Amino acid sequence: MSVASSTASVVPEGTTATIPTVTVKSSKGDESVGVYLILVGLPGREDLRIERRFSDFLALHSKLPPTVQSAVQLPGKKWFGNMKPSFLQERRQQLEKYLQTLLGLLQGNEALQSNRIFCAFLGVVSDTSFQADHDHLRGYGAFSITFGEELGSTVTRGNVLGVTLTGKVDSDVISSLVTELLAMTFDYARVHLLLDLTAVDSGEAGVIKMLFAQCKKIKRIALVSPSTIKKVFLAVDSPFAKLFVGIDEKIFDPAQKGEAWKWLMEGMETIQSTKADPILYKYTGSERFGREMKVLIIGGGPAGLTLAAQLVARGFQPKILERLAPDNPNRGFVLGLMPTTLKLLGSLTTKDGQNLRRKLVKETGLWGKYNLANDKGKLLGTYSFGKLIDKHGDGAMAVRGNLLDIIATAIPDEYIHYKTCIKDLQQDNNEVTVTYEDDTTETFDVVCACDGIHSRTRRMVFGTLETRYLGASGWSWPFQTDTTQLKDGDAYEFWSHKRFTGIYPTGTPGKSFAYAARVVPANAPDPVDQRIPTLLKAFDGMGGDLLKPVFEALKQTDPEDIFHDDLNDFYTTSWSRGRVVLCGDAAHAILPTGGVGASMAMESATVLAEELARSDSKTIALAFRNYESRRRGRVDRIQSQSRALGKWAVGDVPAPLASLRDFAATFFSEEEVMGFYEANLDEPI
Repeated sequence: MSVASSTASVVPEGTTATIPTVTVKSSKGDESVGVYLILVGLPGREDLRIERRFSDFLALHSKLPPTVQSAVQLPGKKWFGNMKPSFLQERRQQLEKYLQTLLGLLQGNEALQSNRIFCAFLGVVSDTSFQADHDHLRGYGAFSITFGEELGSTVTRGNVLGVTLTGKVDSDVISSLVTELLAMTFDYARVHLLLDLTAVDSGEAGVIKMLFAQCKKIKRIALVSPSTIKKVFLAVDSPFAKLFVGIDEKIFDPAQKGEAWKWLMEGMETIQSTKADPILYKYTGSERFGREMKVLIIGGGPAGLTLAAQLVARGFQPKILERLAPDNPNRGFVLGLMPTTLKLLGSLTTKDGQNLRRKLVKETGLWGKYNLANDKGKLLGTYSFGKLIDKHGDGAMAVRGNLLDIIATAIPDEYIHYKTCIKDLQQDNNEVTVTYEDDTTETFDVVCACDGIHSRTRRMVFGTLETRYLGASGWSWPFQTDTTQLKDGDAYEFWSHKRFTGIYPTGTPGKSFAYAARVVPANAPDPVDQRIPTLLKAFDGMGGDLLKPVFEALKQTDPEDIFHDDLNDFYTTSWSRGRVVLCGDAAHAILPTGGVGASMAMESATVLAEELARSDSKTIALAFRNYESRRRGRVDRIQSQSRALGKWAVGDVPAPLASLRDFAATFFSEEEVMGFYEANLDEPI
């Protein structure tokens, strides 16, 4: 193992800590938790603002040296009434005293100063400090943690870790290791892990892997093992881990460990922690609060217009730029909207006094039934959304252009500037200056990049970040349902081998959209004059009599009006830089296979608006951090699920496996099919 050297991180003498506030927030599972804001004063450095829960204090205390544990008293856990304001204030004072007592023990206590957990808890661990040093390379009996193995000169960050296990490893050992990993990665939302199971008993490999999968921060696992039995078990389990837990897995031989590290580093080279950008603490301008701030929104899609509408409802006067004209034909294809998304619009009002949610439900289509069929048009199952609707409310299907027009009714016309772009963006401690294409300039406190998966704004600020190609491309066009055997208002999907067709209602009686996707190389040419004959040939015979009229309608469609795009999604490790924040597809584009991309974009826009409304021009980075913290876990998981589903339904599935998939689908229960939506609807936003 080769590990670069670095200076160990320590909590310096003279460090101070106060806890000025405690806030009740919702966690996953709809549980209320108390979150304590800690102000950490470091000699000769910018002060840090960090948030910790009581469970973090418990984890810290359990890992302190025994002599330190006996010298300080951590208040006990309270099981009932622990969210009462009076109790939280009392607990805040107790925890502040606990931290100050700990810091009082620093003088001359090198073991405490360099304690890894204490460093991570207080936020003093730097981004690159996980490259090396000493404490965390020690053995832990049944396991050891390594960093930077076989990476040569590549910088390994604190969110790319390696774990080697030996012998018989029980669940208690793994739980301890997961706790250690969580402490080491306090400030990261995404962790990649190399898990070396070479010396582990074969029967325990699956259990160990599943225990690690419970750590929600872990998004990619490289499993190293020479055992054929372990490989077979893990290979069978990997697709399910991707679909249901959202973890990417690959299996490597011990001789391929270098390749495993390189795979783990993909997309992590420019990783940033979730700490606030310290440059904004040097703010010297005139401080503006909430609605006083000047906000520029670039992009007039679902995310941009939802963000604008939510800000307008909170008293802001945002400026929205959209490069296309409002009647551009590229605005037309069908989007699915979850009940939770519609509820976010319930407090918004249109310019003529209508409730925006009621208007949207009235002018779009509600969820009907979902029908799954094979390549020949044989129905494999029909599933109702009835139980979900009874529990959560209506979902909707909307043509994208209609959806945008409806949301825009909640925004003053003069705020939206169509056919307008910027060509440059510069920022400093106090503001962002944008240059328009006519060379005029304007300054803002915040710029929100909502300009889609191929965001030009993101490229100006973050550089070129690659999208992820699924391996297929898709085309969409409208047709009249009454010319077919398809039931108006229902959705249909036809799964096949290397091709896929979906039928989605629009809310207009008798009108639906078809979506056809097939496996093609990335950036395959799509000449407009050959588009229709190419599609007719590629999808010949698909869906039998059910789809024959749909492809007949394609012959009568203007090829310029057929929407086309490759199936890409987009992931990046940070959603903000300075005063620029990404939202919607610019931050987390999701494949259309899950039907939730627009919903996730509109949810993120609403959360961003909430955080901006209670922020100010000086500490805007904290608003961005809170926004990303609230959204990252949900979005990452759904993005991974949609990608796994896309590979299964649209990707290059071998023909024998596709037949087996179709046969298995005939046994799907309604509860299993609706489980994807149920889990997402139950989760708080």
